[in-house]
Amino acid sequence: MIVDNLTNKTAFLFAARSYTNINCTGREEFEQDLQRLKYIKRLLRRYKNTGAVKERLLVNHVISLYNTFETAAVCRLLFLRCDQDCWPALKTLLEFLNLMPEQLDPVNGAYVINSTIPRDMYLWKRFQDL
Repeated sequence: MIVDNLTNKTAFLFAARSYTNINCTGREEFEQDLQRLKYIKRLLRRYKNTGAVKERLLVNHVISLYNTFETAAVCRLLFLRCDQDCWPALKTLLEFLNLMPEQLDPVNGAYVINSTIPRDMYLWKRFQDL
């Protein structure tokens, strides 16, 4: 599905059309898979506020998202749902997994460009130690 500008209003339909879990039994399971976005946001917010990070849990949630949604859609949904001050940590996570593209289609009216988001070096080091 092509969405010129992904916003909170278009996110649910965009996610539904990007859903690739062939074993899904209904809307409830889809919504559970979609909840992973909230979990990732919460973990990144906790890291930003306290410095405490659960690297393996973050990695597991992201991999699960990539297993149930189209690859290009996951990045856009993550950047939409996560606060902009958490983007360096999110970028670092996605780069560690080799899933961060150079540029994403518009999210809330602006392109997300990899080179404009700094890498979180503390988090990068933690991921390297996994």
